[in-house]
Amino acid sequence: MMPVQYIAPKGTHKRWTLRFTNWDGKRGVSVYAHDEREASVRLGGVIKRLVACKQCGDVPNVDDRHYIESMPPRLSKRLTSIGLLDRRRHMAGRPIQEHVNAFERYVAARQTNTAAHSKRQAGYVRRVCAALHIHMYDDLRESDILQHVKDLGLSNTTRRQYLIAIRDFCAWMQRDKRGIGNPLENTKLPDANDDTPRRPLTVDEFRQLMAYLETFERYPKQKTGWLASDRRLIYWFCVSTGLRQNETRTRRVCDLSLDHEPASVGISWRDAKNDRSAVVPFGRDLADALREYTRGKHPSAKLFPLPVSRNDITRMFERDLRGAGVEPRHPDTGLVIDFHALRTTAICWWLDVYGLSVKKTAAMARASERTVERYAKGYRLHDYSWLDKAPSLEVGGCGATRAG
Repeated sequence: MMPVQYIAPKGTHKRWTLRFTNWDGKRGVSVYAHDEREASVRLGGVIKRLVACKQCGDVPNVDDRHYIESMPPRLSKRLTSIGLLDRRRHMAGRPIQEHVNAFERYVAARQTNTAAHSKRQAGYVRRVCAALHIHMYDDLRESDILQHVKDLGLSNTTRRQYLIAIRDFCAWMQRDKRGIGNPLENTKLPDANDDTPRRPLTVDEFRQLMAYLETFERYPKQKTGWLASDRRLIYWFCVSTGLRQNETRTRRVCDLSLDHEPASVGISWRDAKNDRSAVVPFGRDLADALREYTRGKHPSAKLFPLPVSRNDITRMFERDLRGAGVEPRHPDTGLVIDFHALRTTAICWWLDVYGLSVKKTAAMARASERTVERYAKGYRLHDYSWLDKAPSLEVGGCGATRAG
């Protein structure tokens, strides 16, 4: 094998030139290296090993792969053009955000998808990459992704959506020759039908919870900043509006319209799960309580001091329930009452207590009618009182005739 020749800069050329015989036998192939000799010599060593790997059908060693991923785009592009680098290896060395942005455009270009869907799919990938500090595609690891999505404390349905988005992203990286391998290719997705079985609070149970939170402000040795009075209003607000946890956390004082009839809270499309802005009305009693609660607060201030950690919220809600004499998990049926069950409670109350139709409840909950029926399974969705008016079919009963 012909050794790499190092040609020093001359005239207006500021970079060292590397000249060598390529893997296909072509002589005099040139690559403009770096300004410094030491960096150019290191690149020459990498090129020499790449030529040998190409001739033998091997893959570069770990150190060379790391070097390739960090080299300037002009060099990786040049080495790709002369066949020393696989295009996938060259593209995988680009920042992960470039690939995610291209993936979002690809999803949006498919005729069956909407812009909201592509934004949501890319958002799942961005959030996981940001949380795991992923900068390059090769940094994605199945175990890290699965553990992080599990730690988010999401329902099986939402976890499934996260994993589907990331798996589709990795599969697209392969098809588009941007990356090597799909870390989630053989990952088993969680069953959407195996979601945590929740049950709504009854009106009496919720009254117990509200009364209990009026008896104190802080638990002994409580570390979180939100007081019992804060949580009392938060739970009341969620049961009255059906807002999700993140939608509640991101509300600001200026989102409230307390002087209108009815009072309402606005949700921007950026914070809504379905990417649609909405206005949700609520009752006058809650409006009066919120007016007193927000007195003196700046319009841009957060409405509620909800902790960022989902685990902190879950543990505190369970503690409040037990203190009020309500068991978070039924010992026989396994049905649970968690923070998201406040949204379930709102939907079931709209159906059962307020008597709204499924269609109107779906509009209030900003969900499909199918989702509303799934949330309210086991609760009365329709009036079946006509069944009690069925005639008796027993012999001698009303409307029956005796034979012969």
